Amino acid sequence: MLHAQLSALVIFAAALAFTGCGGSSKNTNTATTSAQPTSAQTTTTTQTATSPTTPITTAAVIKIQTGKPLSRAAWIAKGDAICAIANTKRHANSARTQAEFLRLLPQSAAYDRTEAEELSKVVPPAAKSDDWKKIVTGFQKFSEISARVAAEATSGRISEATALVPSGNSVDLEITVLAKRDGFKACSRE
Repeated sequence: MLHAQLSALVIFAAALAFTGCGGSSKNTNTATTSAQPTSAQTTTTTQTATSPTTPITTAAVIKIQTGKPLSRAAWIAKGDAICAIANTKRHANSARTQAEFLRLLPQSAAYDRTEAEELSKVVPPAAKSDDWKKIVTGFQKFSEISARVAAEATSGRISEATALVPSGNSVDLEITVLAKRDGFKACSRE
């Protein structure tokens, strides 16, 4: 499952936190002299502590191609072939050091985006079009989350990157359940 790549970030971030390295999401503003923060100060502090500093750049929504629907077997074969290629690329790159891990995160996010784009070109059987929309949308969401994790981690904001991991895992689980139910193997991320 792809959530393993995001979960690896949690382990990585924990190791950084343990050794005292990495980014921090703490607000270090010492200019406030008031003992009791005002509601505006509290809101700002809370926002700073929980909001990643890099805005999410929502990529254009991937539209699912229309046309002559494939048979169920052809749909699964095409989808699994695309997912197998992306899975192979992701698994071919293993990180042994922090620098390698940070270098590979953006590359993995690019594989995720390409996978979503390629899957959108496959026309499902009519009876499976709703599931396919959910699956392709899930792949797109996952690619956006993994790109965001990569951006945060490579910018040294490890805690912000780690905070995104649960949402990536949730999207991954949704994809897995639908894809597995529909008969995919490589696309069910197992």
